[in-house]
Amino acid sequence: MPSSTGFEKNLWQQGSEMTRVIICSHLPLDFRAASFSTCMFDCDEVLKVIHEDGRGAVVAAFTGHYHGGGYHCDEEGLHHVTVQSPLESQEGAYGWVEVFPDRLELVGKGAVPSRSMPFPKLAAIPTTSTPSSKL
Repeated sequence: MPSSTGFEKNLWQQGSEMTRVIICSHLPLDFRAASFSTCMFDCDEVLKVIHEDGRGAVVAAFTGHYHGGGYHCDEEGLHHVTVQSPLESQEGAYGWVEVFPDRLELVGKGAVPSRSMPFPKLAAIPTTSTPSSKL
């Protein structure tokens, strides 16, 4: 099974500026927003890169796979949204995301609940080492 950590680690860094990033993945990154058996097999490594190198730039991870859906905001302020499956809902399950300078607003319909997701604070970009290089 290939590793999930092969993505571009500096996706969120544009020169000396930080860009806000939303991750979309079929597999969840945090079992607290899904279930352990439905998460990415190396989710701990992926989250380590996101938290250490991302420094608050990654604001949300929208995922699927766990049909019941779920939500968790982790200790770093990253919002994990597992979207409910429309296949198992009598009322449907869909929504959209409105982006503001300081937050995301999920406008849910049917089984998808609406929620406000404030952005975490951006941390300073170090000039020398990359913490996740120790992986």
